[in-house]
Amino acid sequence: MSLLASLGPSVDPIALVGLGGVLTALVWYIFGTPYAIAVGHVVLMALFPDGIDPLSFVLAETVFLAMLLVAAIRTSRPIRFASVAIVATLVLAGTAWVTLETQTQTQPLWVAAVALVGVGCLAVYGLHRYELVRLGLVSEAAESVESADPGSGTDRQTTTGHNTRGRIRQ
Repeated sequence: MSLLASLGPSVDPIALVGLGGVLTALVWYIFGTPYAIAVGHVVLMALFPDGIDPLSFVLAETVFLAMLLVAAIRTSRPIRFASVAIVATLVLAGTAWVTLETQTQTQPLWVAAVALVGVGCLAVYGLHRYELVRLGLVSEAAESVESADPGSGTDRQTTTGHNTRGRIRQ
């Protein structure tokens, strides 16, 4: 990375972008997709420390998305993987774009960061809930019966959010 930054003033910018692309492709070949995307973003930061044109940024991100979609071929369900990757990319890019557009008017940059973290938290919570349902840890009977004991008429729920029957409380 420091090589790219040190060559900046003396080399043609297109050659630097090409060198960054070769470096990213090399990392992709040796280490895999997640590392290549991370190195690619670091290379973008080194190449464009003062900012990047939105069209150039979209083109670079499209290449990163294509790298991610190529990794989908190796999964057991490539269509599902690809659709999740595309939707996640569009949601995160849309969130960043909307919050940054308001930044030019009155909002500081940290608003975009908070919005992206919030969207990430919602996504992780959604995956957690999906996992609970998929593993059968949440059932309709547990929701309708809750944790009332029909014999004593008292609630047998503990303070941890679990009832004594082992079902997770909603």
